[in-house]
Amino acid sequence: MFHPLQLVPHRTRPKLMWPVALIACGLALALTWQGFELKSKSAPQGIVSLELASSGKAVQTILDEWRGDHPGISMEDNLDKMVQAVPKGKDELALRLTMFDFIFLLAYATALSMSCVWLARRAGLAALGTGLGWAIWLGALLDAVENTLLLRQMNGATENSTALATLCCALGKFAIFLAALGFTSYALWKTDSKVLGGLFALVWIATLYSVVAALLM
Repeated sequence: MFHPLQLVPHRTRPKLMWPVALIACGLALALTWQGFELKSKSAPQGIVSLELASSGKAVQTILDEWRGDHPGISMEDNLDKMVQAVPKGKDELALRLTMFDFIFLLAYATALSMSCVWLARRAGLAALGTGLGWAIWLGALLDAVENTLLLRQMNGATENSTALATLCCALGKFAIFLAALGFTSYALWKTDSKVLGGLFALVWIATLYSVVAALLM
């Protein structure tokens, strides 16, 4: 199986991986830290609770708690107007973090894809690693669709169908990323390159931290 990242020369890979790894790690830590403020009685896992809400009623409960005494977000087709219509509070933070996640998904998808593809041959599982390198981008696409659905929910679309679609995207995304993290863990154990191993370990630790922090803390 072919992946475009296989064309990158071995000597160039660490030079590309360093900035991508640092950006992904920095964004993961920033989003996780800011996301702590969204934790509440109806959303114990913050934004993840909204992602995994299985009904429109559950979504509305979370949004109402975040808004508190604020009025609801007005319906606007223009995204700029929608952002301006959001009142101050946790609901505004949730919207901004969701929009910021569009940048984060590009960073972590690139970093994890590099990890899977470039460590695949060293781990003796070239086909699996390359396949996961492609799958990561499917996960990123699911994340982008999920973010779009979350923005719709924050803008008043709290139907059961929207909640279920968001849930399916979130579960698919998490499944792919956990598979990639598991593969990277095994590949790191098998690799004999200290430079590449250190870089990929940095990506692995930051990604694992952001997932665990969001789900368990």
